[in-house]
Amino acid sequence: MNTFKINNSSIGEDQEVYFIADIAANHDGNLDRAIKLIDLAKENGANAAKFQHHDVTKYVSDVGFKNLGEKKSHQKNWKKTIFEIYKDAEVPKDWTTRLKEHCKKIKIDFLSTPYDLDMVDHLDKFVPAFKIGSGDVAWDEMLDKVSSKNKPIFVATGAATIDEVKHAHEIISKRTKQFCLMQCNTNYTGSAENFKYINLNVIKTYRKLFPNTILGLSDHTPGSETVLGAVALGVKAVEKHFTDDTTRDGPDHPFSMDPTTWRQMVKSTRLLESAMGEEIKKIGYASGTCLFTSKSVLEKVGLLDSFLFLYHDDLDLGWRASQIGINSYYVPKSKIYHVESYSLKWSAKKFYWLERNRKYCLLTHYSKNTYAKMYSSLCLVDLFVWFFYISKGFLGAKIKAELDIRRNRKFIETKYQELEKKKTVPDEKIIQEFPDEIFVPTNVSDNFMNGSFNSVLSKLSKKVKKKII
Repeated sequence: MNTFKINNSSIGEDQEVYFIADIAANHDGNLDRAIKLIDLAKENGANAAKFQHHDVTKYVSDVGFKNLGEKKSHQKNWKKTIFEIYKDAEVPKDWTTRLKEHCKKIKIDFLSTPYDLDMVDHLDKFVPAFKIGSGDVAWDEMLDKVSSKNKPIFVATGAATIDEVKHAHEIISKRTKQFCLMQCNTNYTGSAENFKYINLNVIKTYRKLFPNTILGLSDHTPGSETVLGAVALGVKAVEKHFTDDTTRDGPDHPFSMDPTTWRQMVKSTRLLESAMGEEIKKIGYASGTCLFTSKSVLEKVGLLDSFLFLYHDDLDLGWRASQIGINSYYVPKSKIYHVESYSLKWSAKKFYWLERNRKYCLLTHYSKNTYAKMYSSLCLVDLFVWFFYISKGFLGAKIKAELDIRRNRKFIETKYQELEKKKTVPDEKIIQEFPDEIFVPTNVSDNFMNGSFNSVLSKLSKKVKKKII
């Protein structure tokens, strides 16, 4: 996922959610009131105050709506005609400079949605980013013109099919990677009934379809529930309507957040972000194919063990590190390029090295007291291993591995004593963090024996773990 900036705010991976307070028509045709709402948005945690710039004569037909004979959805309660309502909601062009200057003064980003192509050019001089409304997501000319301005873009997708979203994504991404795709519902009633239209799981679909695109939520449901759900799913920008009084007359007030609910939404989101933590996960050891560490760590832990030719040398290194309090972590954002050698494949030679090195690690890493508690279970596991090697025609490899371990008893004992002296973390603590479920992967054995062996392994692991800790 990429990251882009709007003034001093970064939107994207590892960043706090960016909150857009959509003032929209809640200014009620009064510039001073618009200024007041900007102040309130800032005071209650909004990163941006957004408006809507349009010329109602270009996209609303007064005659057409009157001839419908009835009003739909939230429009039913409007006391004026639809044309009159949208006319009152216009942001006059001569307001733009004042709105921009005030936002700059109190350090909140000034954004707006253009509803026609001329407004794109007008706003370009004032906004650091654009918002494209759901109704225009299938308007190629608008998408192309806005993206040509080389500024970040928020794109709502509430009125679009998935094919239209794909098409819009394709158009915008040809010009810029600085955009946020926002799941949106276009039911503006502001009632609890509206929740069934939000479809937060669409965010999962967008994540799969557009893995490198920042995702957001443009929402008109009451409260913070949908926002928290969306943040948990990974959105990095949230837009909600904002007013000072949801009981005022006007098209947008009923489904808007007020200062109290907005402040609580931001607070809850910040707590959720803290609770989500990092994607980095503690692991037992890192594979040698993708291991990254520092010189200072290697000076403390030591280099790879020369005895462990080919296999388990990475396991040994991670194990030794954990014994002196140095943990290994999986970092999902990292990208590793590794050309694997297939020279040994599933050969007797390969299985000889695997088994020899497995036994070596068991004998050198656990204290003798711990090993004694594990011994009966290890013997049972060894019976399965013997059976497996025989079934694969690798009996000779198993015998050779056992003899090699016996020949190197003195060396193994010396290594054991060396590690025991360095150990600062007891076996009990390390074993306590072992996963309860351990298994042989299906690429080793995928038949009935594999399932039986894995079942035994899991049960023995839990039994031994309980005995030791």
